[in-house]
Amino acid sequence: DAVKLDDAALIVARPGEVGYILLNKSVTLGEKGDHESSLRALERADQEIDGEHQPRLLFGARFNRAANLTRLGRADEAEPIVAQVRQLAERLRNDLDLVKILWLEGNTLAGLGRRVDAVVALEQVGRDLAHRELPFDYALASLDLALVYHKEGRLGEVRQLAAGDEDQ
Repeated sequence: DAVKLDDAALIVARPGEVGYILLNKSVTLGEKGDHESSLRALERADQEIDGEHQPRLLFGARFNRAANLTRLGRADEAEPIVAQVRQLAERLRNDLDLVKILWLEGNTLAGLGRRVDAVVALEQVGRDLAHRELPFDYALASLDLALVYHKEGRLGEVRQLAAGDEDQ
């Protein structure tokens, strides 16, 4: 239903709103697990977003592109985009964006097979999110970390995460 509402909104949107609606549609599709359709919405959004006047939207679009590529097992394509997203986040100067970039970097590193670096990044993300009292994001980041631990055969650490051991 949310995708249908986004499509209806696109019909009546003013030019400056189209990028935002497409980004929203992309997020919805990604949450639904339809990462290919999410990427297609982002391709359209790229044509509509004025990065100079809408830097936050540009950040969101690039971030979501890299996240979708990583989720699709295409971390090698995501890697250069992640570097661009980090630069955008540093210009926007939002501390939470920087934590989310580290999270994206961790997942991308895991997708590239650089699991030791991924663990370092994702453990830091977990600490930062726990400190910020963002339980939903903390839980999601912990799941990502658990997947990396599992691939490394570190089942004790997976159990600690599942038990909510905050020493991780």
